[in-house]
Amino acid sequence: MKIWQVSLFSFMTLAQRLATIIHLGEILQSLSEANHSSGRINEEWNQIIEKAENNNNWFTSEWISFAFKAWGDTLSGENVSKWVLPYHLPDFKQAEAKKILLIMAGNIPLVGLHDFLCTFVCGHITLAKLSSKDAVILPWLISILEKEYPGIDKYIKFVSGDNIDADAVIATGSDASRVYFEYSHQGIPKLIRGNRNSIAVLTGKESEEEIAGLALDIKAFFGLGCRSVSLVFTPDIVHIETLAQQLRTLPLISSNRSYSNNMKQQAAILTQNNIRYLNADNVLITENNQIASPIGVIYYNIYKNQEEVNAFLKQNDLLIQCIAGDSTQWKGAISFGQSQFPSLWDYADGADTVNFLSAI
Repeated sequence: MKIWQVSLFSFMTLAQRLATIIHLGEILQSLSEANHSSGRINEEWNQIIEKAENNNNWFTSEWISFAFKAWGDTLSGENVSKWVLPYHLPDFKQAEAKKILLIMAGNIPLVGLHDFLCTFVCGHITLAKLSSKDAVILPWLISILEKEYPGIDKYIKFVSGDNIDADAVIATGSDASRVYFEYSHQGIPKLIRGNRNSIAVLTGKESEEEIAGLALDIKAFFGLGCRSVSLVFTPDIVHIETLAQQLRTLPLISSNRSYSNNMKQQAAILTQNNIRYLNADNVLITENNQIASPIGVIYYNIYKNQEEVNAFLKQNDLLIQCIAGDSTQWKGAISFGQSQFPSLWDYADGADTVNFLSAI
């Protein structure tokens, strides 16, 4: 059994932790841009990208930079203040800090960052169990922050193996792993997440810009994120053809052999089963009412009225991460093109992570 003792060190105040988070946003923003202010950091950045991509070929340099840019925009001073202010968080004393095991997914770059930020802002200690698919970037970012905020490394320990002593656990994985997490961490508070996908609902009145935004919602991170749109509701097939045109004009940014192989395999399966589909430049579009689609495939469903869509949303609420569409028509919907840019207060599976951590 691995037992991490919280060592004696000067805990950061809440104000210091917030300043650290905002500075992390500035770092991510600068790294995502073409011109870096520091040649040394630029060289390290290139090495990290290469290492991350060698470790996981879905993590291309373009999508890593995309993730950094999204996080850099999100972690602005205004956003961080808006996020934290409603919680009235106290300055925890050292004795009040808990050890929180974070079992992180690895489907897209930095997918576990939000859980760390929630744990950090609450003043707890993160025991980060990284996915082997995303084990490069976060440790590097922590090492950069440590140079300016020497206490940050005391707030996060990278761990491995099983039977890790913790006061609570937050885990993200498949539905199968969710059952395992529930069983293997009995007796402590748990926040466990399983599989979810995202959908879009068209009204037929969307602008060309909105459809282009939907194309990004679909293609970003090769469709691997829980916020990647995999099913589109439409009142007419014409709008799917318009979407196909926008998908063709928005490339996947870089070629990826794994993605290409998946798409070819799915094309063969659809052809063998006599299922019609549109090929929208590396995205296959076919009619289906399932929420989760295979890699390289997007589903669409033609609906007759708004009540039909609302019934589907209600029935599948626990399977849907987010909805892209007109918020005046569909409750909780976000604008097209924004599914990959969640706010700090947009919690995965709708479970408020800060409230969970504050109650431990």
